[in-house]
Amino acid sequence: MILVAVVEDEVQEQQKLRSFLADYAAQTGEKFTVSLFSRGADFLDCPESFDLALVDIMLGQENINGIEVAHQWRAKNPDALLIFVTNMLQYALQSYAVDALNYIVKPVEYSLFAQKLGRAVELLHLRRKKKICFTTQSGMECLDGEEIYYIETFGRGLKIHTVNRSIYCTETLKTMEELLQQECFFRCHKAILVNLLHVSSIHKASVTIGGEEVPVSRHRKKEFMDALVNCFGGSVS
Repeated sequence: MILVAVVEDEVQEQQKLRSFLADYAAQTGEKFTVSLFSRGADFLDCPESFDLALVDIMLGQENINGIEVAHQWRAKNPDALLIFVTNMLQYALQSYAVDALNYIVKPVEYSLFAQKLGRAVELLHLRRKKKICFTTQSGMECLDGEEIYYIETFGRGLKIHTVNRSIYCTETLKTMEELLQQECFFRCHKAILVNLLHVSSIHKASVTIGGEEVPVSRHRKKEFMDALVNCFGGSVS
C-alpha cells in the first residue's frame, strides 16, 4: 500500500491526478490510498505520513506557494518522495532545492505521468524490500513481510505462520505490529496479527488464511473490513 497526497487547488486537476492514479493501479496491480488537499496548510496540518506527495507549485493567491509547502513538509518527512506538478517550467527548476524526485509540466499527459509515477513506485518498493528481523530462542531470524500469513501469541512469545513453516519468537505482538505497520497487516484479534494480502475468504467471525481459519473479534470486524478494502486499493476507485 502506498499513501499518496495530491496537493492541488483546482478541483478538475485534483480529479485528473486521482483518475491517473486509479488507471495506473488498474494496469499494474499497485495499491494506493489517495488523499486530496486544496490548500497547502491543510496538507501540512494532516497527521498522516505519506509515502509520496504530488504538489502543485502555484497553489493560488490564498495558499502558500507549493515550494514553501514542500520545504516545510520535507523538514518533517525527509525520506518521503515528492513530485511537483506545474504549468510554469521556470518554477520547476526550484524543485531540486527540496530534493524532489521529479516534476511534471501541465497539462499532464497520462503516459508521462505513468512513467514518472512508476519511477517513484519502484524506489518505494526498493526501500521496503528490507527484511523484518526478530529474536528467536536460537538467535535472529529475518523474513520478508509478504512471506508471513499471520502471527499469534503463543506462550510467552509468538508463533509466526509463514508460507513454508512456523517460527517461534520471543518478541511481543505490539513490537511485530510496529515493524509491519507500513505493510498490509491488521490486528484482527487481541492475540492475532494477520497479513491481509493472504486472506482468501471471510466468514461471520473468522477469515481463512493459508488454508487455516483465523478468528476476527466482533468489535474489530468493521475496522478489519475497512483495512481489507484499503489494502486492495478500493480507495482509488
